[in-house]
Amino acid sequence: EVIGDKYAESSKIKKVLLCTGKVYFDLLEKQQKEKRKDVDIIRLEQLDPFPKNTVLKELKKYKVETVYWVQEEPENMGAYTYMLRVSGLKIMHVARKASSSPATGYAKIHKADQAEIVNKAFKI
Repeated sequence: EVIGDKYAESSKIKKVLLCTGKVYFDLLEKQQKEKRKDVDIIRLEQLDPFPKNTVLKELKKYKVETVYWVQEEPENMGAYTYMLRVSGLKIMHVARKASSSPATGYAKIHKADQAEIVNKAFKI
């Protein structure tokens, strides 16, 4: 239900990213390509019932006040509001701008938006 990061180094962590789904693989690719051992990526495989104790156990390894929820969906969709409600964590989000549609409809724009989300997650 919760998969911790084995690439990042606990003592160097400055930021923790929580995510689920395909965006994990995009984040992982950037992390390893740039050799970012200061960013931890935690993948949630189950959101309901929320594995709060397992997530908290994973987060106790690091001294960070805020964690970031990264999602492909626009900020008004996806699991962000659910995470705010059930996690009990101080969470900021990284997502596409709010939209009435979950996708742009154009592969080229989607790819650019996805790259922007991944880049933003590592810059914050």
